[in-house]
Amino acid sequence: MDSGGQSNDPPASPMMNGASQKERTEITKKSKELMTPAVADEKDGTIQRQTLIIESQAQQIKNEIFTR
Repeated sequence: MDSGGQSNDPPASPMMNGASQKERTEITKKSKELMTPAVADEKDGTIQRQTLIIESQAQQIKNEIFTR
C-alpha cells in the first residue's frame, strides 16, 4: 500500500498504471485543468484557451465521423 498518497487523491485511472508519483500528480493536475469550466476572468486567457480546446475536440470528432 502506498502510504505517500493523500487521502483526497482521486482513484487511479488506467492511464496512471506504472506512473511515478510525480507523473500521477502532473496527470491529475492536467486533467483538472482540462475539466475546469471556463469561469476564470477573461484577462488571463483561460476562457479563450478552453474555447480553443473545445473547438479542437469538436473538429477531431467531425473528422473521425467523416473518415469512417
